Amino acid sequence: LPQDLSAGTPLVVSAYTDLPNVAGFPVLEVISLQVSSLPFLIAADSDGDMLADEWELRRFGSLGHDGFASLDGSSYALGQEYLDGTDPLSAGSSPLLPPTLMRFTAFQLALESGIPRLRARWPAAYADFVTVSFDTSDDLINWSDNPAFSGVCIGNGDFVRNVTYTAAKGFYRAHPRLKR
Repeated sequence: LPQDLSAGTPLVVSAYTDLPNVAGFPVLEVISLQVSSLPFLIAADSDGDMLADEWELRRFGSLGHDGFASLDGSSYALGQEYLDGTDPLSAGSSPLLPPTLMRFTAFQLALESGIPRLRARWPAAYADFVTVSFDTSDDLINWSDNPAFSGVCIGNGDFVRNVTYTAAKGFYRAHPRLKR
């Protein structure tokens, strides 16, 4: 077996079983061995493109890829292929779920029970893989990038965060990051 396979990597083995047992164990004459998918390990994503650096370097040799783009002509974004463990270079290797836009589908600031609350909705099937931070700005040019100002997932892909107004005007945006 290849040395760099992680424990738990699913394999498809085609083999003959017509050899005699050895010490009471069946012997397989392996004809082919195929890695069906790689186990999901979340590693660092230093460039914030929703692709783990290690995976991106192993697949493409650089960090210059966009997790929201498709390289194989399928409708699946690289981020969805990464999270589902499929091959982004082969249109024949696609996630089981239908193509999903890896983006926020709703974002609002509203009063909920008299408390100002930010709410952002990420695709529910992938909500467990991300954290969502809410960046703030006074001028739409300079943005805070404070991971501590994160939303809490309350289910169905909804991330919420109570806010306090500290200026006459303020702007917010949601930013997804791979969960570590």
